[in-house]
Amino acid sequence: MGAPVRATPGPAVDAIANIVSSLNGYGLHFALLDPHNLGALSFSIIEHLAKLKHIDILVHVSVSDLQRNADLYSSEVQRQFDEFAPEWRKRVSLDTNLQSMRAAMIEYWSDLVERLGLPRAKHTELIKGTGNLRLYWLMLLSRHPRAHQFWDKVTSSAIEPTMF
Repeated sequence: MGAPVRATPGPAVDAIANIVSSLNGYGLHFALLDPHNLGALSFSIIEHLAKLKHIDILVHVSVSDLQRNADLYSSEVQRQFDEFAPEWRKRVSLDTNLQSMRAAMIEYWSDLVERLGLPRAKHTELIKGTGNLRLYWLMLLSRHPRAHQFWDKVTSSAIEPTMF
């Protein structure tokens, strides 16, 4: 289609610095992050993208990975949560049930992202697979209020009326 595409080989966590440095810092940018698990969604990727003045990020956060592997990832020898949400052990209690721990992990991650100046949209879109299997949350991260307004109009919370 004639788009000026440039491939950057390697894992995203290694390639992101080169990608961001090759972009116009004041251009309008959009990133779709679709990692295969929480460990691959390294917070450093978002930190690099946040250096761009005008960036909207749509990110898949794997709810299925969080549900299946929270016990495993919270062990001292695993690094997935450390990549996803640095210093999470200082903020997320393991002395609670798994559901509360998972919710606290996402809340802490969201706080980290917001501190970068990229607030998460109020609504998170839950994407399900066959058999109603919860796959991932689709989250919008953006500085600009217009992106949040658009998101509010196109997500299921706007499309499906809420029952009272």
